[in-house]
Amino acid sequence: MKKYLVVFLVLFFSVSFFSAQKTMIFTDSYKDYRDGQELFDKLLYSAAQKKFSAVINTINNNKDELRVDAEFYHAVCALELFHLDAEVLLKRFVLDHPDHPKSKKVFFQL
Repeated sequence: MKKYLVVFLVLFFSVSFFSAQKTMIFTDSYKDYRDGQELFDKLLYSAAQKKFSAVINTINNNKDELRVDAEFYHAVCALELFHLDAEVLLKRFVLDHPDHPKSKKVFFQL
């Protein structure tokens, strides 16, 4: 009986040391991009631009598809907000990613 009591107490008190798994919302590395896309769709360009900027700063690989898309939307947000550097950002996107399908959309945006 004492054996079972000791095992029970050890298990009971050790449960407090375990931590639950975090859900995907806390570990998703693409959350900022999705949030930025949602804000962009709602025409909230300033907030969306901040989210896309966070994605650009987080992903170090310049050829990563998510980063490239974030660069495009960051530049389009600048254009929609009438920032002075919008044209420079859009032209830089075309120069950095000439084969990307969104490069053709840049000329329409300009």
